[in-house]
Amino acid sequence: MAKPNRVLVTAQELEALLGGSDLPSKKVDSFFPHRMLFLVVLASAYIACLIFIPEKLAQNFTSNPILIHKLTSYFYVRGFMLLFVMLVGVYSYTKAWYTALIFYSLALISSSNFFLDIFDIYIDKFSNPTIGFTLVFLLRLAGWAFIITNVLKCKELPAIQDRWRFGK
Repeated sequence: MAKPNRVLVTAQELEALLGGSDLPSKKVDSFFPHRMLFLVVLASAYIACLIFIPEKLAQNFTSNPILIHKLTSYFYVRGFMLLFVMLVGVYSYTKAWYTALIFYSLALISSSNFFLDIFDIYIDKFSNPTIGFTLVFLLRLAGWAFIITNVLKCKELPAIQDRWRFGK
């Protein structure tokens, strides 16, 4: 006889296990707001480029007209998906809405996108890198590292009222 379906762990219990509870922890990471600001600014610039100039970006990565068309569509859609993901992340951080769970999801999404870009889109640029490409790659690497750091420091989140306060 089959047992009825029931949830083994609720979302609130999972959030508490991951370390994103609303209870103030003893140790608070004072650099959390700075990392979040860097990520929001970096993602906003990246989103603006993906949405407003996807064809120019595609032309930087290939000269094949068919690939330019495919990459343009890919970049445009990816820009809107990144906008949605960023807004969910900022809302989660600001309102303490399953912050640890959302940050783990963001880390998974950003890791898969970053490594997909390395092995799919950037592969031709690695053979002949430019200064601009190197700077963009280093910024993306720093952004990815900050996302991973935020995930690891979820237990040290500032209080809700201090999440966007700088200099504390």
